[in-house]
Amino acid sequence: MTEKVLKLKHKNEEKEMGCLANEFMNGTKRFDELDMKQLSRFSQFVGTKLKELEKRMNELSYLRICIKYLFTFLGLYVSRKIVTDDG
Repeated sequence: MTEKVLKLKHKNEEKEMGCLANEFMNGTKRFDELDMKQLSRFSQFVGTKLKELEKRMNELSYLRICIKYLFTFLGLYVSRKIVTDDG
């Protein structure tokens, strides 16, 4: 298969699994209604989404730390500026 067809197939499968996840959350679908192939695909989908979520959480944690240091730096800068301007 060509690369374009494979990308479309992957995208389609991801949307399918996303719809399946929504059905589980809404209670319109149960795990015991799936065959082994569907369960395996869904398990891979959930694993991928968990890795993506973990990566995003790490990025946000890093940004939070950067913002904390930035505000600390700005606070020190402002307080020093006020002291030197007043003096």
